[in-house]
Amino acid sequence: MKYLKTISLLVVLFFLPSCNQIYFDTKYTKAMEKLLQEPEKPLCLPGETFDKKEEICYQQINCNGDQCIKQGDQILEKLENEFGSFLEETSEIRKEETFKEIASFDVINGKLENPRIKQVNVPSDLPKLKKIWHMFSDIIPLDERKMVHQFHVFTDGLNGELAEVHQDEQDRRKWALHLDFVDSDHPKLLISTLIHEFGHLLTLNEKQLPLNKKLPKDQQQIQQLKEECSPHYFDEQQGCSHPQSYINAFYQRFWVNMMDEWKKYQVQESPEHLLSFYEKHKDQFVTDYATYHIEEDLAESWTYFIFTKHKQPTSIKEEKIAFFYNYPELVRLRAIILSRIYSKMLHLKNST
Repeated sequence: MKYLKTISLLVVLFFLPSCNQIYFDTKYTKAMEKLLQEPEKPLCLPGETFDKKEEICYQQINCNGDQCIKQGDQILEKLENEFGSFLEETSEIRKEETFKEIASFDVINGKLENPRIKQVNVPSDLPKLKKIWHMFSDIIPLDERKMVHQFHVFTDGLNGELAEVHQDEQDRRKWALHLDFVDSDHPKLLISTLIHEFGHLLTLNEKQLPLNKKLPKDQQQIQQLKEECSPHYFDEQQGCSHPQSYINAFYQRFWVNMMDEWKKYQVQESPEHLLSFYEKHKDQFVTDYATYHIEEDLAESWTYFIFTKHKQPTSIKEEKIAFFYNYPELVRLRAIILSRIYSKMLHLKNST
């Protein structure tokens, strides 16, 4: 999960009705169904191509190897020159959040279906729900987000949590994306946060962590699974990583020799512990939030990989960014995502 300039180390509270108590606003739900049926009619800008499958306009990327690095850097330079940096560091400490769900949708073939509107103040809020989804779907290629089967819009008030992803406990192939309604009015921050959250989807999906069954809660059984998984990365919530997975390679390279010290610092127990660990290892993490967990370190490093130019690393934190250049498919994906972000920002600019 990712916060607006925050680190949250305490339990977040969801005050949502239970399944048999959930109610929907029938009037707004029907209006949303009608809105979703309206075809997209984007006007392509010069140099863009209309993608019929995704119904969006963006500049196509055709590259291989070093060409993709160069193209990605060129697009990033244009993006920063026109819109500034997309990187936001965490700083402020937040202690507790209360979440209110506004709407939820099924995602079928990459598109929103079956809306369930719970709390909408005015009819004009309905198009915003669709717009928030498109902030994600327009920048991430359809083939890269097929694991997303649910979309939820919530709020915890202004300047709280902006987005998070959740894995389905019953079917680990499926994920849900959650976005904050109130905080979604800041496109640059929302986009950088979505890149972070997509980093989780990219590195924790079933191809990366293939165990597709509910993990036991008994610590003795978990320890046995961990020993069977060794020397590969194992997570108590996710299971055993694939030997060739991104997260296992990241773990072997950057975390295997640090894990014991990280546990001793009890980084997840308090903001003070986290910041103390970060101050000691500032040259190894791109942000303080990255120290919270290896999965957050990987997602934060992925975000910096997208939004910083390629260069030779001179520190461990820069090596973490450069880590992704070992994978040609990710180098190409970087260029594609940056191209789509640039198109998205131009369309947003032209619509104001």
